[in-house]
Amino acid sequence: KWRGRDGLLEMPFAMGPATGAFTNAFFAWMHERGALSERFAAWDFRTLPARLLAGEIPDEAIETLQAETAAFLAGIGAVEAVETAIARRLLLAPIATIRDLVESPHLAARDFWETSADADGREITLPGPLARTEVPAFAGPRPAPAKGEHSDEVLNDWLGGPDAERAPVRPAKAGGALAGLKVLDLAWVVAGPM
Repeated sequence: KWRGRDGLLEMPFAMGPATGAFTNAFFAWMHERGALSERFAAWDFRTLPARLLAGEIPDEAIETLQAETAAFLAGIGAVEAVETAIARRLLLAPIATIRDLVESPHLAARDFWETSADADGREITLPGPLARTEVPAFAGPRPAPAKGEHSDEVLNDWLGGPDAERAPVRPAKAGGALAGLKVLDLAWVVAGPM
C-alpha cells in the first residue's frame, strides 16, 4: 500500500515467473520518468526470488527501492494510476474509500446503486448486481432481515422441509465419483484462496 497524490494505491512487488513481468513494467515506467536509480533499472523481478535467496540483494537495496517507489507514487493520482495500469498492464490500482465508490462516475454510469427500504421503511441505497445479464441472474437488494425472520424458510430449503425423507449419507468409494476427473484450476494470486 502506497500513499498516492489523492489517496492510497496498491502496487505489490510481485516476483517470479508468473507475476514478475508486471513489476518489471512498473519499474520501466518509473525509469522512463527518471524516478528509478540505474542500479534497479536492470532488475528482473521474474528471476529476483533466486537472487534474494542467494543473498545477492542486501536489505539496504530493497529499502532504497521502496523509498524510490514511495516518492514516485506520492505524485500519482487515482485516475492516472488506473489509466496507466490499463495501458501498461500494471498491477497498480487506487484503493477506493466508501466515498470514492458512492461518487464513482463508473458505478453511476452502470446504474450500480439501487434503493430499497429498511425494516423501518426508510429508503436506503445498496449495491446492485455485480454484472448485468440479459436474463436477471442476481437477486435485488433487500434490507437485512430481523433476527430469525427467515430461519424456518432457510432451514426448510436446506433440509428439504420438516417432513422430507432424507437419503442416508454414505461414505464415498475409493476414487469415488471424481475418479479420473481432470481439474483445470484457473485461480490466480489471491483468487483461489479467497
